[in-house]
Amino acid sequence: YSTVRIGDQIWMAENLRYYPGFPDEDNLNLPTEGSTTEPRYYVYGYDGTPESIPNASANFVNYGVLYNWPAAMAGATSSSSNPSGVKGVCPDGWHLPSEAEWMQLTDYVRTPDIADAANKLKETGDTYWINPSLGVTNEFGFSARGGGSRQSIVPYYFNLRTLGHWLTTTEAEGGIQVRAAWMQDNSSAGGYNQGDKDFGASIRCVKD
Repeated sequence: YSTVRIGDQIWMAENLRYYPGFPDEDNLNLPTEGSTTEPRYYVYGYDGTPESIPNASANFVNYGVLYNWPAAMAGATSSSSNPSGVKGVCPDGWHLPSEAEWMQLTDYVRTPDIADAANKLKETGDTYWINPSLGVTNEFGFSARGGGSRQSIVPYYFNLRTLGHWLTTTEAEGGIQVRAAWMQDNSSAGGYNQGDKDFGASIRCVKD
């Protein structure tokens, strides 16, 4: 993976692509097998049919894997610390960031008093974003792409090249949902929201 130093942090400059079993479809978790408690790994557009493999393979390379929260955490418990202390699904020497670590990143890159953090972090052009907002610079080399998401109802996959979500180690209040960072094609700001633990989203790891 390519990496980039931004302030005091070193981030992967690509979405994580770890996918157990790929491309052996007998070992893949199919979209109908969503779970809030068991690990699930998804490639955008793969629905278990041979016809879906070519397009899904391109998405695998360009956008990485979508993980539910149990897969992302790999058995660890929630953390809101900075650094999180949670290796999760990340490779050795790397960890899954908390919401606080993401906020450190976006606070560092944005122009003071201007909500433009996403513009500083998104990949330029319209290859990986359908309708890029004005002022996208990717000046820190983070190269965020709109990898879409996966949900538990039809259509399972949605928002490719429109929205990117990145899971954190931080549970939302009440522990039912998980916090995530998001960026949208036509938004200069991005932000943070929360979703169910079966929601499939991208991952960026941070160096220990």
